[in-house]
Amino acid sequence: MKITTILGTFTTLSVALPIFNGNKIAWLALESLCNQSDVDFDWELLVCEEEHENMVGEEYIQKYASRLAEKRCCRILYMSLPEKVTLAKKWQLIGSHIAPTSKAFVLQAADCYSPSKRLSLSYKAIQNGVDWYDIKYGYFYSLISKRVILYRYNGRTNLNMAFKSEYARTIPDTDLTAGIDNFLLTHCESKNQSISIMHDSYLFEDSVDVHGANNISIKREEYFDTKPNIFQVLNTPIDELGLPKDVIEKLKSLEVNG
Repeated sequence: MKITTILGTFTTLSVALPIFNGNKIAWLALESLCNQSDVDFDWELLVCEEEHENMVGEEYIQKYASRLAEKRCCRILYMSLPEKVTLAKKWQLIGSHIAPTSKAFVLQAADCYSPSKRLSLSYKAIQNGVDWYDIKYGYFYSLISKRVILYRYNGRTNLNMAFKSEYARTIPDTDLTAGIDNFLLTHCESKNQSISIMHDSYLFEDSVDVHGANNISIKREEYFDTKPNIFQVLNTPIDELGLPKDVIEKLKSLEVNG
């Protein structure tokens, strides 16, 4: 494992970004982090990916360093792994390397353009005593069918998840390859029997989760048509979401094998 510190060393919030086969889509998460607003605290970005032909690489991450610093990202940690590991293992690995001053742990997917207020809302919730925070509404965009889908569900876990860093530091080892979100919440519950869980009801027009760009999300297409209690297919084109125009055009031009 290779660890490189690009910027400084102090933080109160940690953004965890695990990547696999993300060379076509990881720019999306990074662009959204460069678009954060109302950030009045220092935070760090921790990236973890395997070494393979479709890797993003440290050099690419470094290209965002100055723009991220403008949003008070004071530390970037890049971890490269010699072989493939599960997503759960990546969360565990990242959690074990967060700064000792970190209070909030934000789970950033490589194929998610996070809302501009994600970091500020997550940090505020954790500061106010919430142990687990997520958002129960949001948009998906399918690269396979070119559809916009509304996610609306009050599930056990939802979108834009974050939880206290003290729990992230002790994520246990597991062989799970599915149900990882529930595994993480269960871990948090094991640390606090009176856990405070907040499922926020914001619906952000400036955010989208992209489907079809990685090995996990490519399996989700059938859910859009078979789970109407969770997913509502809209007639809204992606152009009508509140994303930057250059982000929309780049998403529309992406090709996937669905």
